[in-house]
Amino acid sequence: MGKTVKDSLSSDGLFTMLLVVITGFVGVAPLAVLPAWVGGMMDHLGLSEQQAGVIASANLFGSAIGMLIVAGLLKHFSLLRLAIMGVGLEVVADLASLFFDAALQLGCLRFAAGIGGGVVTATAISWIAQQPNPERGYGLFMMLQFGVGALILAVLPHFMAVNGVNVIYLVFIAFAFLSLVLSPALKCSLKRKIHQGNDNDGIEVAAEKIKLLPVGLSFVAVGLFEAANAGVWAYIERVGLAIPLPRDTLGMILAIASLVGIPGALAVVWLGIRRGRFLPIAAGLSCGMLSLLLLLGVDDLLLYMVAIMALSASWSFTLPYLQGIQAQLDPQGRIAVLGYFVVMVGVALGPALYGGVVGSGDYSNAMWLGVLLLVGCLIAIAPVAIATDQVSDRKQAESPTEQLPRVVTKSRHRLKKLLTGI
Repeated sequence: MGKTVKDSLSSDGLFTMLLVVITGFVGVAPLAVLPAWVGGMMDHLGLSEQQAGVIASANLFGSAIGMLIVAGLLKHFSLLRLAIMGVGLEVVADLASLFFDAALQLGCLRFAAGIGGGVVTATAISWIAQQPNPERGYGLFMMLQFGVGALILAVLPHFMAVNGVNVIYLVFIAFAFLSLVLSPALKCSLKRKIHQGNDNDGIEVAAEKIKLLPVGLSFVAVGLFEAANAGVWAYIERVGLAIPLPRDTLGMILAIASLVGIPGALAVVWLGIRRGRFLPIAAGLSCGMLSLLLLLGVDDLLLYMVAIMALSASWSFTLPYLQGIQAQLDPQGRIAVLGYFVVMVGVALGPALYGGVVGSGDYSNAMWLGVLLLVGCLIAIAPVAIATDQVSDRKQAESPTEQLPRVVTKSRHRLKKLLTGI
């Protein structure tokens, strides 16, 4: 008796985490509907591929800036207050976007909307990073992104055929108001206790000093990963049209592909870190590379479907583990927020990078670019993932950042020994 709503939510970790994830969804909603949005701007506003890609990138860059702002304000404002301010900016910019269709004005408005949405998402990311099992929170985030994205991608073409691209901005406004309603969940806490040195139960100890090498490598890895996936995702509809496939068929295929991302995210929620982080990351990246190779010169419906479903599953499965590494490097959540800033920078750069190598319906160069980016991601994250895997969750006498130099040195000695034997 006498339990408040806040107390009830705090005692139910998964439900509270789900509410926070839904609150933060507004900032990644543009990414969830990216293929339909880019195509809609081209079809209904008469914009070129490059213009549509730049406008989408402006929105995503704005999200990145919003997350960077939150990283600097976490000590001065509560997560709830930051989320409310972000929702306000998002709604104002979305409403204004309904009345402009010129590329320059629309790009500026989408940049502002991105800042607002990014602020809201960053509050959710920071909250998740401070909880036990942050991979599960990030997995739920990916489930929502792909699940809601699938639903929207399935129905949007019908509404856009009648009402144009403005339908998408109305969807963004709806998500912003949903974030406002659920944002009080950010006041709840399931904080883990970080024990270092003295085992003082119930006392939360300040996070260790953060070292630049592992953090920098994790930023590089997640940026390359998101640039690779977002770039392909932005133009995946155009790849299908080049086969050629009917637009209505493409809408359903993209929706199904997004749904396939849900089992990938569910696998993270179920598996956690029982197999560490390096093996799941390596498996996910390998699946992503294979999907891009399948898209090289694709001219078959079945092969196209298999490739984009594999891409969706690998995306939703791998990213939570990359973010989980950042959460372990800094349990206070600062690195996780900055990491999501890098995520959104990668997402924003992706469409622009791919737009620069796409030529007259030929997307093979874009696929090779994606493969190279994923290879770079694996190279960057491998030593950090191996180091975090060697840290016991029950006994953290030594941090993963302190273990990283030894892991790298040991690997170098093993490689030298192997080469000497050859």
